[in-house]
Amino acid sequence: MQQGQQENNNGNNGGNNGGNNGNNVTLDLRVSCNTFWKYEMKLAVNRDDFVEPNENDINCDGGGGGGGAAGGNCFNSDDNKTRTFSRLERFMCDAMIAHIHEDLALTGQEDLIEKLCDISSKFHIHGHTTRSLLYHQSNYPHADHGGLIYICTHC
Repeated sequence: MQQGQQENNNGNNGGNNGGNNGNNVTLDLRVSCNTFWKYEMKLAVNRDDFVEPNENDINCDGGGGGGGAAGGNCFNSDDNKTRTFSRLERFMCDAMIAHIHEDLALTGQEDLIEKLCDISSKFHIHGHTTRSLLYHQSNYPHADHGGLIYICTHC
């Protein structure tokens, strides 16, 4: 896991995603959920697909950085999200949902597939901006988990 964190911290090295573009980054995603807590994945992202030069980078908590245990949440504050953040968040969450669904199907856990379908619409990211996700820059200490990005499933 240390090697993966090092790749994330370097940002411009392209990770193990096979890209030669310096705009590739590998994100280390984890699920914050009692049922699906064991799921994690590395997701290759091309920054160019999600960075819009003229868009302000607004925190999903409305700029206050109060997500997670500190108070507010971004699940109910869609007006505070930029279009770019919303697209990136959806890309990350959809990739994780597909990863979990595939594993559950392969291991014959149909009962958990139904639970995944019930809660998948709640998958979201707390306390990050587009820049903090793609460039590992954040001024919000509660969002810094050693390069790990947690997908919340319970708000």
